[in-house]
Amino acid sequence: MNQPVGQNQPIIIAADVSGGHDGQPELILKIRYENGVVGDAVMENALGVKLLAHCGASHLSELVGKPWQAVIEILQDTDRATSGATAPCQ
Repeated sequence: MNQPVGQNQPIIIAADVSGGHDGQPELILKIRYENGVVGDAVMENALGVKLLAHCGASHLSELVGKPWQAVIEILQDTDRATSGATAPCQ
């Protein structure tokens, strides 16, 4: 059952790009968890691009407010996410 974004589920509250150790960009997400704690998640460039596509986002700011579940879906099945066969980010 889908819950409204921000209620009893972690959400993305910020997204930025940083240089990785290999010279490739990395996506840095700030996630607010159900208990109010904020943590960082770092994604390699290819996964960050897949997350943007999965969420229909053309800019990092469009990831704000999206559920952390979208990231989980990308990590669990990158092939399915790339093909567009997965449900859109809500």
